[in-house]
Amino acid sequence: MQGLTDGGALSWSWDKTLRVWDGQNGQCLAVLEGHSHAVWGARQLADGRILSWSEDSRLRVWDWQKGECLAVLEGHSSKNYGKVYGAQELADGRILSWSEDRRLRVWDWQKGECLAILEERHSPEIWGKSWGEPLYAQELADGRILSCWKDSRLRVWDWQSGQCPVVLEGHSPEIWGDLLYAQELADGRILSWSEDKTLRVWNAQNGQCLAVLEGHFFKVEGARGLADGRILSWSWDKTLRLWDGQSGQCLAVLQGHSSGVRGAREL
Repeated sequence: MQGLTDGGALSWSWDKTLRVWDGQNGQCLAVLEGHSHAVWGARQLADGRILSWSEDSRLRVWDWQKGECLAVLEGHSSKNYGKVYGAQELADGRILSWSEDRRLRVWDWQKGECLAILEERHSPEIWGKSWGEPLYAQELADGRILSCWKDSRLRVWDWQSGQCPVVLEGHSPEIWGDLLYAQELADGRILSWSEDKTLRVWNAQNGQCLAVLEGHFFKVEGARGLADGRILSWSWDKTLRLWDGQSGQCLAVLQGHSSGVRGAREL
């Protein structure tokens, strides 16, 4: 099927629906209804279909041109509905999702089948509440899955076996749990950043921390690896920093913003 029209847009809402829009004339091309709670996110798949996920603990795959739901992926659950925080398409067309129920799942959406459940059973508790929720996940170049968790750890999974052979530990948790994100660098190492004001570079094979990048004096909002191997980070301390991606040395501090820096990219 075709993808969204040129300049088109996909939106999702607390009203439980998704909409597809013509970006040229503002016309609504499709209303996708079926979720029973707020839709938390959506994305277009490689074949043009749309994947959505919701507070109702379900994911749905849509043929947006027909307004038809092709698959409902059920399995995430918790006493709070098990809202699905995020999902993405893997390289082979399968779907990866993560939820407040402390699990990641891999799906064959065409069969409506859950192929793997990735679950961390040993997350710590703070004030009696488990902090073991996955915040974000992504597929690595070698097919394994990297996940960032609210307990300030990163985990690397072999999803086919359901095993987690590598745990990346070092970021310091806050009382309310760290905001922690990561990305794979071009050479296969992992870059992570956190509310603990630091960035870290990791060996994804054995979990070794290769470098700690310290200098920001407020939480790190984001980071990315640059084409020349350096690392760019930005923070609520109003600065950006350039780092040597191997040694972790700070090469430059970019100052000028009068408030926290929300994002940056290489031109």
